[in-house]
Amino acid sequence: MSATPLERAKNVWQSIFAGGPYTSLRMLQYILETGKMTPEEFLKIPDLRAKSTGFTAKIIENQDIDTMAIAWQSDTGRCTSFAVKAVYTLSQEKDGDNLIYDFCIYDLGGHRIARCRNTGIVIDSSSRLKGGAFELKEGDWAIFDETSSKWKYSQSKSMFERDRVNPGKTPKSSATPITAAAAMQICFGEVVAGAWRSVPTLFRTVTPEGIATFYGMVSWTFQDRAIEMVPVLTNKKNKFVIQWAQQILGSNGQPTAVLDKTMVGTREDLEHCIATLTQFIVDYGGPDRNGPKQWAADGIGNFSAHLFEAATKLWGNPTLKEAKEAKKEKQ
Repeated sequence: MSATPLERAKNVWQSIFAGGPYTSLRMLQYILETGKMTPEEFLKIPDLRAKSTGFTAKIIENQDIDTMAIAWQSDTGRCTSFAVKAVYTLSQEKDGDNLIYDFCIYDLGGHRIARCRNTGIVIDSSSRLKGGAFELKEGDWAIFDETSSKWKYSQSKSMFERDRVNPGKTPKSSATPITAAAAMQICFGEVVAGAWRSVPTLFRTVTPEGIATFYGMVSWTFQDRAIEMVPVLTNKKNKFVIQWAQQILGSNGQPTAVLDKTMVGTREDLEHCIATLTQFIVDYGGPDRNGPKQWAADGIGNFSAHLFEAATKLWGNPTLKEAKEAKKEKQ
């Protein structure tokens, strides 16, 4: 017996979710390569919106969907590449001579999803329902016990509320579908705007029961010159931190051009940081060495290593701040 449209959509959803981590590292690498920026140049001024970087977001805005395939056809990505990849995969499916799916992509205020006009099936990377994909007929809010989010499709308007435990928030909504290219351009724009703050990598997989599961997180926080490693996402304050030296503050409270050499580590500190990061990915990246596999996806581990090397060249050897609670959990 052939799979139903929903079963097929669930299979594709789970394959994408388990295929790689949530991260924009590959997108950041693509942005830097397209803008002809080296890792060192980016680290010096990580805010890509700053005029002094010489970077212009129009380089990305002018890309078509095929050129941007390096992002959405990859194993890593964000909600947008997730939806676009699923849509392109499922849109090829036919029942005889007829296409099964006809997806529309919606921008719901910083979050992109896709809904099929033929079947009512929704592709949303934030879904925690068994199998991921689900049917959403036109009508009332759909609320599921397995998730804190809710969805609605009414009068040709797609609506989404990420956290229904906080009443009073206005749900994100859109009645206007956008193209896959427009969705990716919005996503790239968000990476350009936010990379200076942090670029997290969340390791994830799908259980044999079809439940989407997240594990640890490795996050570059470029504005702080650091890498944060969070073992358990529900306790983000408990973390390991690889820290590079900051600039000495002047009398006006602003950073000077002088590096605080008291924050520069030794060669042993450097080796300890590298070893800790490597072991963290093994210990907190999920079962069956899921972490190392996902860290290797799309070469994001190699790109991170280039950033690490460039940061050390600019600011000296980093030091490590241990997470005491994480050490206890591991024991």
